[in-house]
Amino acid sequence: MASVLGAGAALSDCPFDGNAVTVLASLLRGCEPDPDRAAAALLTEFGCLGATLKGSSSRMRRVAGSDALNLLRRVDAALGHVLIERVQRKPAVGEWESLIAYLRVQMQHRPTEQVRVLHLNARKVLIKDEIFSEGTVNQATVHVRELVARCLELGTSAIILAHNHPSGDPTPSRADIALTQQVIDAARHFDIQVHDHLIIGLGEHVSLRSRGLM
Repeated sequence: MASVLGAGAALSDCPFDGNAVTVLASLLRGCEPDPDRAAAALLTEFGCLGATLKGSSSRMRRVAGSDALNLLRRVDAALGHVLIERVQRKPAVGEWESLIAYLRVQMQHRPTEQVRVLHLNARKVLIKDEIFSEGTVNQATVHVRELVARCLELGTSAIILAHNHPSGDPTPSRADIALTQQVIDAARHFDIQVHDHLIIGLGEHVSLRSRGLM
């Protein structure tokens, strides 16, 4: 069984300011001959610092060099690691704000849809954060049987689904709601709880559970 998640509507603006140029330029010193110019060019290309860190490799190389690309990829990975540390070893549902902050950093500026599955144990502690599917600018396919099989492989007791809307609008689509119900129905047979499905937009998110949609 496979299902396709839908995307939101209009793209939100993500303007940058002088502080963003200063921060990015300081990171690029040592790998760019003119870090101020490179920082301004990258921010003009991608719109803001968060989008720059998630920007495509080909676009980044057109504006700056490979050294800048490699550095910013490491910065992005380090930032994600710092944020996920706040959620690990504690019940994820008790660290909700930290979890949302982590997912925003990982997903809100991605140019294409990504589906993540947060696997929890019986105490709701995170045991694995996994990228389950990579999609296009407006959809990502989820194979429900494969998702449940992966849960059984990891000994998962509960999951939190998360995906982004590259449009910036986290409003759930009919496909999002239908997919969530399909996962709930399939996971129920194996005593796996679907705790929530989070849709990450630009600067905001939607919880399907809080909306009463699951």
